[in-house]
Amino acid sequence: MEGPIAISTEDFALYHDLIRILRERKEKFISVPLGSEVPDGASVLICAPSEMVMTSFPRTVSDSDARSAVIKALDMREGSQGGTLVIGVDPGMKSGYAMVLRGQTIDAGTVSRPEDLQMLVSSTIDAVSPSRTVLRIGHGDPVNRDRCTRSLFALVDEVEVVDESRTSGRTCTDHIDAAETIARCEGEGLDSMPEVYHTAGSLRDIQRESRRLSGDVTISTPLAEDVAHGRLSMEEAIGVQRLRAEAHRRGSSL
Repeated sequence: MEGPIAISTEDFALYHDLIRILRERKEKFISVPLGSEVPDGASVLICAPSEMVMTSFPRTVSDSDARSAVIKALDMREGSQGGTLVIGVDPGMKSGYAMVLRGQTIDAGTVSRPEDLQMLVSSTIDAVSPSRTVLRIGHGDPVNRDRCTRSLFALVDEVEVVDESRTSGRTCTDHIDAAETIARCEGEGLDSMPEVYHTAGSLRDIQRESRRLSGDVTISTPLAEDVAHGRLSMEEAIGVQRLRAEAHRRGSSL
């Protein structure tokens, strides 16, 4: 059923998180005072778990987490259950992701670390209970591709590697769009969890990225290795490099 998503909650933090997420996704919504009648045109009502008893609206979802609540609402609006959840990933220093269920994108964004995908996908699976899950991941950036794959391998039923040569972009929005394109393209099946290998070239790419992000710091090769394997985030590695440079200037060592 099409129509705006209704929000009815007195949980201040939840309310503002819901509004932010719905605006980001360009979803129409209306606010309804708790306990008031929900307009007929509303497709789904969202409230806090403790507020479920305050409404008799038949299409109501509740969750204390705004992201999960919106995903549940979008799923309920489609009026069907199960189906295949496809997770498209555009791997990179900030990997883009898009989660597509029954042809509809229910969540999309970027993550700072490939390992952060695990919690996002796990919570989405809990929210929508798909009958099948498929990871489709772009073939580029092998280190981050394999880290993303490893973080999700145990959560999905299938993994497909997609030729992303014409999908990737350079901005966060581009990476999200690329991830959605990847989600809708079939790829080559991957049967086993990959190992993460880095090359001298991939480490230099990480060092160049550290310089671009910080403006004045190029992290060392060992720190680039820590970033490549997920032991440090880029921000953490830049911070360590700054501390070491400062210690060197003061005549001490870290």
